[in-house]
Amino acid sequence: MNKPFEDSTLLELKQLLRDTMHEVREFNRVIKANSEMLTRLLQIENEGSSLSLNVQNANNARGQALAIFQTAQMVSARLDLIDFETNPEVFSSERTITGSVYGKFDKARKMLYPRARHKNVRISFTGESRRKSELYPVFDILPFLLLENAVKYAPANSQVDISIDEYQKSIDVKIESMGPFVGQDELTKLNTKGFRAAEAKKTGEKGSGFGLYFANFVAVLHDARLTFSSGANSHTLNGARYAPFSVTLSFPI
Repeated sequence: MNKPFEDSTLLELKQLLRDTMHEVREFNRVIKANSEMLTRLLQIENEGSSLSLNVQNANNARGQALAIFQTAQMVSARLDLIDFETNPEVFSSERTITGSVYGKFDKARKMLYPRARHKNVRISFTGESRRKSELYPVFDILPFLLLENAVKYAPANSQVDISIDEYQKSIDVKIESMGPFVGQDELTKLNTKGFRAAEAKKTGEKGSGFGLYFANFVAVLHDARLTFSSGANSHTLNGARYAPFSVTLSFPI
């Protein structure tokens, strides 16, 4: 007998699970390594003794703790993707909470600082918005996914610029960076499940094409809109063409 035919949805879910498990294992190794270093710095095995850290060790401890927190956030993001694929209604059935779009992006920027620093990528943040909005809890993952994508593909020694502007009817967040060139015919596909632009595949960076797809789902859930733009070809790096890239979130108010 022939093996039963598996529909594309099941195959996509299996691929997502494989990619997610690979990344979670990598993240777990990072968490373990940073936890071990933090344990040594704090001498946790000496239970009952007081802590005394010089400035350098205190700063190192902060860095290790932030790296653990940031990596755990990445694990949470990947698990949310699986939840979304298996039961997308779970997010829209939750109650909204009052929060700040500006604050969420600022938090994501701080969370991704260790990864950006490791790549020598600078994250700049300009603009401000004090307005509070009704947000589903899953909104936290939106700025994280967008910024993570920018940092992931940004060349070493480059910059990711975040700007926030508040208008009468919307809060617009724009993220600009150098990234793999995206053709005009590919721009409209970036939020399609499983899609990766041709030049992005050449970078050697791993990806499943689910991040921007999930980010777009969260945006639509909030009646917001994501748009993408890629500039003209700028230069070639390790066999991949790079160009200025931007993503804009227009959040209604």
